[in-house]
Amino acid sequence: MKRHLIFTSDDDSYFNDDKDLSVVNIQDPLNPVVERYSERMGGLAVGASDNYLVTAGGYGGIDFVNIADIVNCYRENNISVFVQSSIVLKDDYAIISCDETKKENLLDISDPYHPTILGPFLDNASNIIAVHEDLLFCIIDDEKHLMDISDPLNPIDLCTFELEGASYSTLFHDDYMYVSIRDNGKYLRVIDISNPSVPVVINQISIPKLCRGMAVIGNHIISFASPISSDCQSLIMAFDISEPESPVLVNDFFISYNILASAYTSETAYFIIEGGFSYYKEFQIWDISDPMNIYLKSVNHLPYSKDTYDIEVSEPFVFISQHIKYPDQGLLSVFDVSDPDNPAIVDSIECYAEDMIKRDNFIYAVHPNHGFSIVKLWD
Repeated sequence: MKRHLIFTSDDDSYFNDDKDLSVVNIQDPLNPVVERYSERMGGLAVGASDNYLVTAGGYGGIDFVNIADIVNCYRENNISVFVQSSIVLKDDYAIISCDETKKENLLDISDPYHPTILGPFLDNASNIIAVHEDLLFCIIDDEKHLMDISDPLNPIDLCTFELEGASYSTLFHDDYMYVSIRDNGKYLRVIDISNPSVPVVINQISIPKLCRGMAVIGNHIISFASPISSDCQSLIMAFDISEPESPVLVNDFFISYNILASAYTSETAYFIIEGGFSYYKEFQIWDISDPMNIYLKSVNHLPYSKDTYDIEVSEPFVFISQHIKYPDQGLLSVFDVSDPDNPAIVDSIECYAEDMIKRDNFIYAVHPNHGFSIVKLWD
């Protein structure tokens, strides 16, 4: 049965898996003694404090395990949190999607080593679409809302507004919000939010495919559209927003891959792609310094990758979360991209992350089956 090392303390190491917590006495390293406990205290560790071990498992909530007495450790408390697949950060707080109620949970992460669950973020079921500074765009009971989250402990509902069609990717830029919409066609809608209490749809343009992974690069929006069929072709698009209220599609071209995730800097796009009959995974680097002349710089194979979830960039490093086949585990890989033509993997750590955000020297990650985790990077 697979186990994950959580931490080492004095003469004991702690492991956990999907069913229980085990303690391995390593006072004599040549003759370790394993003691197994029947209580279900599995999950992925998110922190330890004094005499407590805090573990999070996607379907088992967050456990507080008392380990003051090694021989008789026990679950002292449990908070029901069923993490799904998204996380956003606002100041000293993390908002993560949670259980079958579709509500969001608010966590205090001012001390990343000891995150604290504060409770539901909103009273009603919600789906957070995008966050920008003090504004949050979300769907509550099938209605679209803009909220003021300058104080995450007391979010203020600014307005409910009509935005017909299914919303996909959303991008905030200055006083505008760009939303990729399917509504008897595919559109990029422009919403004036200079007064966020009264948002106004001021334009929409027809687009060849629904945008995903949008980012503002200079006076352009760079985006991609992944295939919905088995043709394994993605579309890369560039929109000129010199006049923000009137975006113009100035470049679009197909590539023979399925783009799974993206990250951008001012001159570079980093894509995780999937393609071929074996659904191999690759990490690709594209030059986007000239949106009219986007080109591929390097291709890097991700060996043994079963699923690849997310990518974050903080140059000169790129962080890629994936689920590898051999051994069967989640992995966070770190690439040095100071030479984009020859990126090099410099580190990896066992971590399950379907969605992740890097802030300072920490990675905040969530995964449907493994809960919420925080990874400390090097100083």
